[in-house]
Formats: sequence, structure tokens, C-alpha cells
Amino acid sequence: MDSGRTGRAVRRRRRSLSYTWFGVVRGFFQGGPGGGVADVAERHADVALNPPALGPQQRRAGKTRLEAGGVQLPQLNQIRRGQILPRVRFHQISRVRKLVPRTNRQAVVVAVDAVAALFAFHRCFICANLWPEFMPEKPIVICTRGSALALAQSNLIAAMCRAAFPKLRFELKIIKTTGDKLQKASMAKTDPSLPKGLFTKELEVALVNGQADLAVHSLKDLPTELPAGLILAATPQREDVRDVLIYRDAAFLAKLKPGAAGEKALRGFKPNLKLKDFPKGATIATSSTRRKMSLLAARPDLNIVEIRGNVATRMQKVAERGELDATILALAGMTRLNFKINADGTITGEAVPDGLLATVLDLDVMLPCVGQGAIGIEIRADDERIAKIVERLNHFNTFHAVTAERAFLRGMGGGCQSPVGAHAEIVGTKISLKAVSFRDETVKRADAKRPIAEAALLGEQIAAELK
Repeated sequence: MDSGRTGRAVRRRRRSLSYTWFGVVRGFFQGGPGGGVADVAERHADVALNPPALGPQQRRAGKTRLEAGGVQLPQLNQIRRGQILPRVRFHQISRVRKLVPRTNRQAVVVAVDAVAALFAFHRCFICANLWPEFMPEKPIVICTRGSALALAQSNLIAAMCRAAFPKLRFELKIIKTTGDKLQKASMAKTDPSLPKGLFTKELEVALVNGQADLAVHSLKDLPTELPAGLILAATPQREDVRDVLIYRDAAFLAKLKPGAAGEKALRGFKPNLKLKDFPKGATIATSSTRRKMSLLAARPDLNIVEIRGNVATRMQKVAERGELDATILALAGMTRLNFKINADGTITGEAVPDGLLATVLDLDVMLPCVGQGAIGIEIRADDERIAKIVERLNHFNTFHAVTAERAFLRGMGGGCQSPVGAHAEIVGTKISLKAVSFRDETVKRADAKRPIAEAALLGEQIAAELK
């Protein structure tokens, strides 16, 4: 009987010890009474993204419990800052796992310096998943191209992520794509030798290989068929989808002194110039097949030539080269680079060449390319944590609009350089889509409406009509 009583006393002592240990840890995090961590485990997913805030009273209660057990808060703060490296003993972890409820078996356990008041081996264990700061969070990597516009868009996404999840770390990873390397390749010709995804392939490889967690694209560059295991997860609110004519200011050129920078070779125009107002045979530069065909559909007499380079480079070429009268840029790209078109047609912003004017083209003159003005966020299909993060950045109307447009492009069997244009809008419970095709140098147009839930079917319907 004595031995039986002794055994029961030992078991009670062990249960009391485990109860005390969990109570101390839970007291620090929640300020509540002792007990297990099953209730905390149920909130594990939310805790991983947004650690719960503790009020002053909870912190004081947690501090009292820890210090009563011999654990000093400065030790825990040192662990958070990485000044103390926790040590793990596998036999200790296995012992702790027996105490952790089954719902929380996957808890990551770390050893923290403590005192003999808690354990004879002078270690206490804290479940790191109760508070991610105990183990330094691996930063979430956003991969992007290195162009000025790509970096502006990626920094915008990173800022949105940090605002939505201030406890997480986000960093950019710049990757050079095939399109960046082929600076002299013609983008206005459908060249079968050019691979698909000129500006996206290398970013997608980084995603598949786990070198990045999400990729930020100009959605117009993202192919409609994505690699296995990757999805388009979100599209933040879209910018203005229209295109802009960039040309020289006649009044500015008139003020130049004779002999200055070859002003005789430069031809200027009045502010707010419309496409119909350009002189016969005017030369307009663009690398887009869609823009070229749209211009020729409206003005067959125009001379269309190739141009390459980023937004600032193209504007500089128009300002300096007399053989060019104008070029066309996307208004969304200019806006994201902090260029502003004023009511009088002048352009303001950093490093804008002197003497340039701009006119925004109406949609009935030039429909945008599929996805123009939208940013696409691509992730791994099985990465639930990143999916929850980017879900907070998604804009409902934009996502469904580009879903319809991309379904149309996929139905037409084309890529970002296909001679087609499309624009979808949501009004009330309906989504409308207007599209144009310049295939075989024949202009075909179509439009239709459907319920928002049928966005993809709408795109397929329009494609079937224009094929």
C-alpha cells in the first residue's frame, strides 16, 4: 500500500510539473491560468500571420508567472533579437511531445535558458508557434524584373504587404529575364523563335524552385497558360487602361535659339493633339502589334516604326530624334513612375525631357491589350500561407475583369504580342467585354455582357465570335 501511495504521489507530482510548465508559458503569452495549449493550437494559422496583441495587464501577469518560475524576461527578449541561440535536445523534445496535445503535435520546440525551479536539467521549453518572434521569421521573397517600372510595381506590392502584415518581413529579389536580355529583338512581330513568357519565365522558375514566394508581373506580360503548380492569385486595383500619345511641343521648339541641338530637324505640334490631327505620313514609333494595327485602322497613311526601351528612354528618343514624330505609351506605366499629364498636355515628373506633350487616347480609338494597367501576383498553387497574404491585396472587380480578358486571349490562341485588344468592365452585377482582332489584317470587333460569375465564359464567347 505504501508503494502504491508513493507511485500515485509521483504521478501527481509529474502531472503538477507539466501543468506548471504549460501554465508558465501560457501565462506569458495569454495571461490566463495554467493548462494545455490546445486552445492556442486552434488559432495557429492566424497566429502565424498576425500574432495576437497583448494588453498591459496580460503582460504583467505573464511576467509575474515567469519570474516566479525563475525565467527572466530579458532572456526571452535576447532570444527574439537572436542574441541567445536556443539549444535543442532530441530526448527532451520527445518528452515534451508527449505532453503536447495531439492537435498541436507539429509544434516547433526550442530550449530556453531557465532555472532549476522549473526543470532539474535547467531548461524549459517554449512552443515557438505560439509566438513567431521567438524564432526569426524567414522573409517572404518577392521576385521581380529590374526595370524601373517593374521595381515601382514590386515596391508598391511590398508596401501593401507590409501595411497589411506589419509583423512579417518582405524583401525584393531582382531577376533578369529573357526579354531583358533580348533588347534588339522585334516585339512587333510574331516570331516563332522567341519563347513564351519573355518577361516572366525566369521569375516562374524562381517560384517553382522555392527561391521566391511570389512574383510580381505587369499582367499584360503574363501568359494565359501558366506552368504546372503556379497560379495567378491576386490583382490589386487596376490603373487607367488607356494609351497615351507622346509628341514634341511646337511652342517649346520655337523658343530655342538658332543652331541649338538640331532644332531644324525637329517638328512640333500644338497641345491636346488628336490622332486625326497629325499631318499625312507622320511617323509614330511603337513596338506593339496591337498599337500598330489600331493606328493604321484609324489612319492608314501613318508611318509606323519600331522602338525599344523603357518609358523614360522612349520619351527621350521622341524629344531628340527628328525622324520620330510621336510614340505611344501606357498611361498606367507613366502613372506608376510618377509622371503626370496636366490639363494643358504638359508632362511633369522626374527626368521628363523638355518640350514634350501628351494626349490620352479614347478607348474607341485604341482598345488596350489584355491585362493592361493591372499587376498580377503569381504564387505556388499549394502555398496556403502566401495565398492568404496576397488575398488581402486582391481587388474583386479587377480580378474578374482580367479573368474575362485573359479567357478571351486564351480563346484566340495568342500571347501578349497578339494583334488583339480587349477591355472588361463591371457595372452592378454584370461584366461587359469589348474586344477587337486585327488578325489577317482584318478588323473584327465584338462586345457582350454576362453575370460577373461567368467572366471566363464571357471571354470565351467573344473569342469564338472573332476567330
